[in-house]
Amino acid sequence: MKKTYGLLCMAVLLTACGGNEEVTGTKSVISGTYVRQAESEYSKATDTLIVTPYNAKAVTFIILRRTGFHRIKEGKLQPKENKQERMITVWDEETHQLQELKDGKLYTFPSTEKELLAGTAKYQRIE
Repeated sequence: MKKTYGLLCMAVLLTACGGNEEVTGTKSVISGTYVRQAESEYSKATDTLIVTPYNAKAVTFIILRRTGFHRIKEGKLQPKENKQERMITVWDEETHQLQELKDGKLYTFPSTEKELLAGTAKYQRIE
C-alpha cells in the first residue's frame, strides 16, 4: 500500500513540477494492442491488452484489458462471458516495465517490441 501511494505521489509530483521529460519514442514503442489465447480443460479464453499514453510528462499509460472466455462444463462449451478492466500505469525506463498503481502489477516489455509479459503470461503485439 505504501509503495503504491509513493508511486502515485511521485507521478503527481513529476506532473506538477514538469521535471520529467517525455521519454523519446516510448509511446510509439509500447503503445498498441497485445493479445493472448489460453485453453484448459475448464475454459477457453482470449485476452487483449490495449496500451495507450495517458500523461506524457509523468510517463503514464492506460492499459485496457478485455477478456472473453467460455467455461467448459461436462465437455461442453458454455456461452461466452466478457470482462473489462482499466488500469493506470507508470513507465520505468530503467526496467522497461509499466507498474499498475492500484495493485502494483508489473507489465514487462522485453528487448523485442513484439511482446509484453504480465507475470508468466506472454502477449503478442498485433498493432
